[in-house]
Amino acid sequence: MGTPKNLLFVEDHSSFRQGLSSVLRIREGLQVTQAGTLKEARSRMSAEIPDVALVDLGLSDADGVEVIQELHRADPQMPILVLTINFDTACHERAMEAGASKVITKDAPLEEILAAVEEATGA
Repeated sequence: MGTPKNLLFVEDHSSFRQGLSSVLRIREGLQVTQAGTLKEARSRMSAEIPDVALVDLGLSDADGVEVIQELHRADPQMPILVLTINFDTACHERAMEAGASKVITKDAPLEEILAAVEEATGA
């Protein structure tokens, strides 16, 4: 088995971020780096560019689209998944234009979220 892929999970709700991170580590075998703000995400990205990212659009200190743009500039081939509570299709389109690969709403079943991560990581 190779080195686990590194996923950067940018989500401002810590309990949700921690819970899903545990599932991603256990079920998908990923190395998960967590960030709750744009500032934290920048710090994590300066230490290591992730293989894949999972980004919330509604961060406490910024619009998640800004994170997507920065990740996309760092690696235009990086799969960037958006996980959001926002159902506004205009926001989803902005995320896709910024470089997101896919938008998933937080009310999606866990299996759908995991399938999207599997597809993005090539697992």
